[in-house]
Amino acid sequence: MSRMQNNKIGKTSVAAVTVGGPGVLRPEEAERVRELIATQHSKSALQMAKDLHKRCATAESEALLVDVYQARIADLLKLRMTVEAKALMAIVSERFPAARPRLEELNRQLCALDGRLEDVVAPLRDPNLGAADREAIETFIRQRVWDLASLANVSSLPGEHSLRIAAAALHTAFKAVTQGPVDDALLALPEVARRSPLAGWKALVRAIACYHRREDEECGKWLLTIPDDAVAARARPSLNAILGTELGAKADSNKFTAAEQRLIAAVADHGPRDDDGCIARRLGLESKQTDRARTRHSMGARRSRCRDREHAGGRRSRGEVHGRGHRDSRR
Repeated sequence: MSRMQNNKIGKTSVAAVTVGGPGVLRPEEAERVRELIATQHSKSALQMAKDLHKRCATAESEALLVDVYQARIADLLKLRMTVEAKALMAIVSERFPAARPRLEELNRQLCALDGRLEDVVAPLRDPNLGAADREAIETFIRQRVWDLASLANVSSLPGEHSLRIAAAALHTAFKAVTQGPVDDALLALPEVARRSPLAGWKALVRAIACYHRREDEECGKWLLTIPDDAVAARARPSLNAILGTELGAKADSNKFTAAEQRLIAAVADHGPRDDDGCIARRLGLESKQTDRARTRHSMGARRSRCRDREHAGGRRSRGEVHGRGHRDSRR
């Protein structure tokens, strides 16, 4: 939606809030705000909720405003607008201290986007951490954390912490298994407990190992053990399609990214499985820092080639000019 259309929605919404009268939050007004959130107009919804709370100043209008702030921050994080999201979080924390616990999940997302996993996992070093808080952090790790190397090196946990040890072992195994067949010893991964938030990665490593060995039935079984909400589950549709399973056979090609479709085409019908070094990137599981580094390297190489061509073209142009000048002088 264009900025002009969004502004029009915002103006209409603000005008509508004056109907209820001072101190009264009408149900239809609150419903309108929630409709704006549901239709991805959180910016307009926030402005309307601010005006409502300014007029009503009730516990109900405050709760609505905090809900809209949460929705707006979530939308900003989806767009990776971390600076703006951080600013809104600071505003909410300062003006509505009671709402701070409701922002914890959003703050974890912000930390992950900023590459600050230390802040996310730091509470785990407390042996007296409540079960609910521990579960919330572990759920976040299972669902959001893809950078095993960074997790293995977080400074906020001691080196002997089970999470760091498991992440380090998985990083080594995943890096090896995406390059080709590996020994069974590397697949044992005793460091990763069955209830670990990283258990999905362990299953994925074993599934890829079975894929290399052409043990397709076992590969499919390991894929089924990956929790549906785990980061590692992103690889499942592509690998199922490669294996020719019912899920893969019925999958619409439009549901796969271009990279995933290239991977599927490259190894379909049990084709060559020797060129799988890029499987992590094609499945969307490679470190984003690595991906950015590769992009920078590619862009740098292109710039270098462009400079070489321009330099060579400049020499030719100067030569032609000198040549013409020399010929003209001889005439």
